[in-house]
Amino acid sequence: MQLFSVRREWIFWLIVLEPLLLYGCLASRLPAVIPSHYDPSGHPDTFITPLKLLLNIIPVGALFYGVLLALPFLDTQRKSQFLFTRTYYYLRLLIQLLLSAVFSFMFLSAAGWEFNMIRMVGLVVMFILSLLGFYFRSASHGGLGFRTPWTLRDKRIWYRTHRVGGGFMSALGVVGFLLILALPVRTGGKLLLPIMVLAALFPVVYSFLLDKRQGITTRC
Repeated sequence: MQLFSVRREWIFWLIVLEPLLLYGCLASRLPAVIPSHYDPSGHPDTFITPLKLLLNIIPVGALFYGVLLALPFLDTQRKSQFLFTRTYYYLRLLIQLLLSAVFSFMFLSAAGWEFNMIRMVGLVVMFILSLLGFYFRSASHGGLGFRTPWTLRDKRIWYRTHRVGGGFMSALGVVGFLLILALPVRTGGKLLLPIMVLAALFPVVYSFLLDKRQGITTRC
């Protein structure tokens, strides 16, 4: 896969600059100061001018873009083949979309849109978790996925872990999405970390158990 192509990269530039375009559309509706940080209940506790917020978030998006774009160029010996795959390209795209979505919510909320920031961020995270789980179900061995010592050592464990673990992650993302949508904001916000931890731990434990069971079967 070609490391850099304007035809593929222009979408990233648009995503990074999207908060600027949104700011231009909403500038006349924004108050003198707007929230830049929220407490666990979704209530703003820090305020800043809209322009200053914009000047803070654009460099953050550009920094993420630059670092992720540069990683394959830094791996001159191609030790990590994943950095040169189309999957890595889509992962970069997903990260930039998540960042711009969060930044856009901040401006939209300040302009009077009725939604809770903590809830919106949680819904976005759960949606992405579900998409990742769907992708992991068919991830190729050694690529982006549940890279535990046992999955990397044995292709059978890799594919079984990803089939089961990916389905579990997708289901967890859907359940988390519905819970965050239905429960009070503070309660839903508290679910975010446990769900993420559970999604990360399940494939580790599952692949370990598969390896142990396979070892016992082999000895028998």
